[in-house]
Amino acid sequence: MPDELIIRHCSPTLAGLKTSNLIRVPFQGEKAMIREVVTLNQVLSRRGLRAILLHYSQGTGLIYLFRPSALQRDLEQPQAKHLLMQAGYMPGDIYSLLVQLCRRFKDGQTFPHEIGLFLGYPPADVEAYMAHPSEGVKFSGFWKVYTDEDKAKATFASYRKCMRIYQKVYEKGRTLEQLIVPCV
Repeated sequence: MPDELIIRHCSPTLAGLKTSNLIRVPFQGEKAMIREVVTLNQVLSRRGLRAILLHYSQGTGLIYLFRPSALQRDLEQPQAKHLLMQAGYMPGDIYSLLVQLCRRFKDGQTFPHEIGLFLGYPPADVEAYMAHPSEGVKFSGFWKVYTDEDKAKATFASYRKCMRIYQKVYEKGRTLEQLIVPCV
């Protein structure tokens, strides 16, 4: 999995600004994909991050790169817990919740829109999207914003700035591991 691709799509998570990111990556089969994720985790885990395969289909893997401590904090919010329970999740730690999310992808009947909770989106925005995706949208960027537009715009601007900076620094020779802000 090319480092440049990870940096382009996941720099806000690498920098500690965001809980997680998703990245679609083409692979030459499931075995190659598993090897790549294991190799990536050897780098990420030294800095407290993780990557898991959420879904694999037709030569493409959906990789979820995340900060476990931030995910724990996000999913412990009462509104997030409530939304997950409504979506059929059984209570548990973040890893059992991720297993349940993977199953939802594997079942494939519908896209699991609660994934926004796993991506660090505000629970109120996730709830509004799940209830009425096209009603009441104030702004769209990294997610559809239904609640605090000003805060979302500031967050989106910080993500875009981070992405530009990380791309420039990477092009000047920094490695993926050097660009990961360690988890505290």
